[in-house]
Amino acid sequence: MRCSCRVCGTYMVQVEHGLESGCKCPDCGAMCHDCMGSEQPPMSVSELRAQMMLRMRAGAEENGTGGVDPLEAMRPDPDTD
Repeated sequence: MRCSCRVCGTYMVQVEHGLESGCKCPDCGAMCHDCMGSEQPPMSVSELRAQMMLRMRAGAEENGTGGVDPLEAMRPDPDTD
């Protein structure tokens, strides 16, 4: 399963340690074990982006910042790439 961190939204990586296996965020170090044993197939990158966009839009509406483009933060910076 591919998922984003609940804490910071970064793509998480799988860590295999037997019964302690799960996903770990490379940015903030948060661990998650929700997908272990799940029958849900891995999500594609486009599905992950769509899910993140929906979450960001919902958060923007709750915070009153609905005019902000939620994908802007995910676009590469042309000055640094």
